[in-house]
Amino acid sequence: MSGGVITFGSYTFPTTLAEFEDNFADAVPQSQRLPGLDGGWNEDGDGRATTAVGRVTVGFWLVAQSRSAMDDQRDAVAQMLEAGLAKLTYQPTDPADPARFCWARVNYIRMGERKDAHTDLHQKVQVIFQAPDPHWLIGTATPWVIGDGSSIGQSGLTIGGGGTPTLINASNTLTTATITHNGNAETIATVMIQTGAAQSCQNPTIQRIVNGNVVDEFSYTGILDPNQELTVSGRAQLVMLNGVSAFGPNFSYAHPDFLRLAPGNNSIQVRFQNQEDAATVKVWFYTTYR
Repeated sequence: MSGGVITFGSYTFPTTLAEFEDNFADAVPQSQRLPGLDGGWNEDGDGRATTAVGRVTVGFWLVAQSRSAMDDQRDAVAQMLEAGLAKLTYQPTDPADPARFCWARVNYIRMGERKDAHTDLHQKVQVIFQAPDPHWLIGTATPWVIGDGSSIGQSGLTIGGGGTPTLINASNTLTTATITHNGNAETIATVMIQTGAAQSCQNPTIQRIVNGNVVDEFSYTGILDPNQELTVSGRAQLVMLNGVSAFGPNFSYAHPDFLRLAPGNNSIQVRFQNQEDAATVKVWFYTTYR
C-alpha cells in the first residue's frame, strides 16, 4: 500500500500493511436536554466540539520464510507494549509530503493463530493505539528536544530534526506580522523574545488578531535588558525569563494556551511600551493535522 504507519518507538512496521484508521476527527458534542423544550442546551458555544481520546488502528501481515522464524516476529510485535508512550509515525499517501507523528501507547494487540490456515507463515496482526492528544504533528517549525532522537548534522554541528522558527524583528510600539500554519487543525505556539546586545524592551505583549479583534494575548510586565530572553510555551505551560520561571503576577494571558495559531494565515501584533524598544521574536509550532 502507498503511505501508512512507519514506526512506533523502536519498532519498524513491515511493508505488508493492510489497514490504517484513526478517529482524530471524531467530536464529542455536549448538549443537554431541558425539561419542556425541544432540542437541548449547547454546552460547546460557537466553537467546535471537543474530540474523543485518540485511537489509531493498524493492521498488517507478518511473513516468515520458515515456521520457526515466525515466533521471533510475533515477540517483536508484542514487545511494542513495553514502549509506553512513544512516537507513532505515519507517512501520507504522497511520498513528497513529510512524515507525521503522534504520541501513542499500545492499547490492544490481536494476533490470533490459525494453524490450519498456516499462520506460522502468514500471520495477520491488528494493533490498536491510544493517543491522548489526537493530532498528527510535523516538527518542521518547532525546536528540537533532548532525547527526541535528533542527531548532530554534517554542517555547523546543528541539531538535525529541529525546525525553523518564524522570525519577527520587532521595534517601536507596534510591529505586525503574518504567520502561516499549513496544517488543518489549531496548533499551540512557543514564543521566544530575545534582546540583542544593544536592545531592550518594556512590557512586551504578543497578540493574535482575527477580524480586528484580539483573540489571543499574553503580556510580561517588566523590562528585558540587553541579551535577555523570555520564553513562553502554551504547550509546556511555562514562562521562563533567562532560564528562571517568570510565571507569576508579572505575566498575564487571555487564553490558557497563551498563543494559538489557526490553519492558514495568522495576523500577529508585537507591542512594546517605548518607541526605542526592540527585540527579536521567534515563534515555533507543530504543523498540526486531524
